Amino acid sequence: MIVAGWILAAVISDPSSAAVDITGTSRCPSAADVESALQGLIAPRDPELAADRATLTDDGPSVIVALQRASGEAVGEKRLDGAESCEQRARAAAVVIAAWEARLAAPAQALVVVEPGPPAPGPGPAAVVAQRPSPPAMILPSPPRLRVEPGVTVAAAINGTTLAPAAAVDVAFTRPDALLIPAVGALVVGSHTKTVGPGQGTWRRYGLLATVGSRATWSATWFEARIGVAATLLDISGSSFPSNGSGFSFDPGVPIGARFGVRTRPVRWWIDAMVAFWPRAQTLFVSGDPGSTTLPRGEALLGLGAAYEGR
Repeated sequence: MIVAGWILAAVISDPSSAAVDITGTSRCPSAADVESALQGLIAPRDPELAADRATLTDDGPSVIVALQRASGEAVGEKRLDGAESCEQRARAAAVVIAAWEARLAAPAQALVVVEPGPPAPGPGPAAVVAQRPSPPAMILPSPPRLRVEPGVTVAAAINGTTLAPAAAVDVAFTRPDALLIPAVGALVVGSHTKTVGPGQGTWRRYGLLATVGSRATWSATWFEARIGVAATLLDISGSSFPSNGSGFSFDPGVPIGARFGVRTRPVRWWIDAMVAFWPRAQTLFVSGDPGSTTLPRGEALLGLGAAYEGR
């Protein structure tokens, strides 16, 4: 009995009796993380049988978990949510693998028929059929979470008159595999100048932006096109006049832009190009002088930016 107990303990503790080998290049989660989360979800396999193989592969922000039989036959493939933490991904991968293994094991469990004992007086006992145990319930991963990406862009603005500094901050709201990405932000454009009569007119722009974009992501690079609306104020002032004046004017606009960049998680970097159209006519004039000029209705901005997208 003591020898039999040692043999049983050796079989239970033998790592070669594991039902599934976990491999792959993913670091979030790693193969060790998934193997640890899988403990207790599936029973050890007969050490005489080859183990099935599960692989973890990075695919952009997501990870793909796939299972193959020891014979090489593909069992299934599942994409894990890229917005979840490494620990959550490891648990989700373990649950998916356990469900696949349970489905594979179910057909092989034959009904066990217990033969009746020696005949007794009267009708013999009916055969007792053991019920097949139900496979473990599958726990589905939680739905993709909303991710907030704050970003900032530093740019130069040109409108056909002068070059001016500009900056923008925005917050984008994304979900994995979402078709559209809404964002809100603020825009500041530095001083442009233009000659008006004997002096110069100067204007600056401050405003809010609301955009919606569509993003395509590859392994390390990405591209996004955006369009939206802007609500800005023009801060206008004069200089070199006998009497200089100033004032504010509301100026709505339509920004259209594109971004191209790289991802070095948790930061997303980009080159930003945007054209803003200001349909409302804005005219600078000199009091008591016939000279006047109309401000440009278009403006181009080119800059560099970055956003924090989390892990």
